[in-house]
Amino acid sequence: MGLRRRPPCSMNFFHHISNSFRAVTPATSFVTTNLFAYYDATNPGATGWQDLHQAYNPSTYTYNMSNVNGAAFTTIGGVAALYLDGVNDYCFLQQRPKQLDDPLLNVNLLNYTYEFWIRSNGVWLGNGNFWAAGYNQASRSRWSSGVRIYAPNMDTFNLVYIPEATFTTNVWHHMVVTMENLGANDRLIVYRNAVQTGIDTTGNYNPTDLNGNDFFLGSFNGAGEFQRQYVGLCRRYNIALTAAQVTQNFNAEKARFGY
Repeated sequence: MGLRRRPPCSMNFFHHISNSFRAVTPATSFVTTNLFAYYDATNPGATGWQDLHQAYNPSTYTYNMSNVNGAAFTTIGGVAALYLDGVNDYCFLQQRPKQLDDPLLNVNLLNYTYEFWIRSNGVWLGNGNFWAAGYNQASRSRWSSGVRIYAPNMDTFNLVYIPEATFTTNVWHHMVVTMENLGANDRLIVYRNAVQTGIDTTGNYNPTDLNGNDFFLGSFNGAGEFQRQYVGLCRRYNIALTAAQVTQNFNAEKARFGY
């Protein structure tokens, strides 16, 4: 009996092997370019709320926040969050000593982005501030029959308004505010869940109002206008994110927050 010839391996076999070693495409990641502060309730730190941006965009300083008057981390619907009770809780960053010297930042903060995932606990509190920043808290967001987002313009304010019906209670909202310095008519854009909900181009904003001043979550200035809310994460950039980048960040986190 002669030797039996082994049949050649089929191309399907090699195709199967190559597929088994094919790299898995990673999930969409958030934008890290020009990220200078990042807080995530899934990794809050031992005290306060630690800044995680160094792991993505290393720089000179870290901007850890302090939890005040009982602000605490918890879970709501299985999602980690910082809870602010609307009575006297707030989260606070005293950034003046560091920010002016941070080479990562444009000193005048001509362009910036604030990004949040937030959720109510019951009704939103009238005149309660979701966040506030800058000289006399010139850039802020508060509730007044809807969400009003203010941008600094010397002694006046320009704002974008999100109607109350859009900003429903007891669900998570992805909220992004971008400020772009364009000279005479700067541009303030607000997004909710990656959809542009408002734009203002009438202001000649004063970016130095934001430079080196304190940042609050859940209060106007730590002394009043408290807001009852959950905050899942917060990011700050020293660029105005584009609409595509806002969508990228929304897609990176939406499953976690129920979308």
